[in-house]
Amino acid sequence: MIGGLAALLIGLLWRFAQGDARVGTAWLLAGFVLTMLALYTQGRCARRTFYRREPWQQRDTVLTLASAAALALAILSQRHLPGSLAYYPYPPFSPWPRLAWPLALAIGLLAVPATLWHQREPHAAHLQSAEQRDAPI
Repeated sequence: MIGGLAALLIGLLWRFAQGDARVGTAWLLAGFVLTMLALYTQGRCARRTFYRREPWQQRDTVLTLASAAALALAILSQRHLPGSLAYYPYPPFSPWPRLAWPLALAIGLLAVPATLWHQREPHAAHLQSAEQRDAPI
């Protein structure tokens, strides 16, 4: 993998720094082939897992709505109060920046997931043995 990526880098440098397109293209092609071969062989050794979709819960809806509201408030705050997302310390009128309340509320909404945090119940599929899980239905 490292050899393939190094060959890709050499090819890019050769092609753009030296200006010789044929040699650079050859290095790029060799690097691409080596990288793809490394990824293929690593993928063949990888253990396969099964995707288990978790059901959508009420807290997921609350999290999505809180995130969307935070994004909307941040966008509206920037649109209506252009300096709300920037801090410019000069001239030093005050050492503290002006607080944009919509932006503060938006940042506060991002704390909603912390109030909803708790461990999920494991699916029954996680508790099954490999023989039970792989048995034909």
